Amino acid sequence: MTATIRRLGPADAAAFQALRLQGLLECPSAFASSHAEEAGEPVTEVAARLEGEGIFCVYGAFAADDWLVGVAGLGRESMAKMAHKAVLWGMYVAPDWRRQGVAQLLVAHVLAQAAGEPSLRQVMLGVNAHNGPALALYRSLGFVAWGTEPAAGWVDGQAQDETWMVCPLPGRSPVLATRPAMAVLIHCADPVAALAWYHRLWPAARLVHLIDPAPFDLLVHDGVQMEFVPADAKVASGAAGSVVYWPVDDFQAMRAHAEALGAQLYRGPMLIDAGRTMAQFKDPWGNLFGLRGA
Repeated sequence: MTATIRRLGPADAAAFQALRLQGLLECPSAFASSHAEEAGEPVTEVAARLEGEGIFCVYGAFAADDWLVGVAGLGRESMAKMAHKAVLWGMYVAPDWRRQGVAQLLVAHVLAQAAGEPSLRQVMLGVNAHNGPALALYRSLGFVAWGTEPAAGWVDGQAQDETWMVCPLPGRSPVLATRPAMAVLIHCADPVAALAWYHRLWPAARLVHLIDPAPFDLLVHDGVQMEFVPADAKVASGAAGSVVYWPVDDFQAMRAHAEALGAQLYRGPMLIDAGRTMAQFKDPWGNLFGLRGA
């Protein structure tokens, strides 16, 4: 579908409030605020908040009939030492308009606005750790998860973990204090077929085509490069040595997905910390990979 993205102003207060309350009611675990806290707020106060300042405001996605169907806010840290960071907040798209590219268009627009502000270096956000579609959306647009806070919120008697993500703005990437693993080489008899298989396993992974110094295709999943190379006399394919474990939001669903693609359970599953489960699987070339999740 075609959606128009623009910043919201005081005249949009009633429409924004209605959509915001709908989101708080439908997805209470996705927001720090609650429907009960905001339901009685006068629309005049909502309008005052929509005045915004420069690029730091609320953006809306409008359908062809000028109907507000999605919102996302961009804020900025107030302290001088943290003013290089913007915060994406309040992201919500009405159910009837999901899976139509509205969320991608909206977040991409907000990131473009942030990139136009020279003093910003990165955009931060927090997302419920079990919201798989949201995590996949943000990863596809350049966000990288850097940590998960246990019990960041409490909704209806249940602890809600929060995954924190950062998107470095183009040309202004921060110097990372830590250097996590950046690539996993998967040795197999048919690298092209293996890449295609793992792309089906991780459909949200980004396909990258390199041309220098030689053409080479790879996948980027959770910020880690997956590189597929021919098995040879020095490094064969098979179940030996190290096993890379990938974090998943729903272990049972991901296990079913992997096995439907032909993966074979090799070891486990077993219960580990914080109620999570882990297991090892064989891919069609005999290599092992692991899954860990709730």
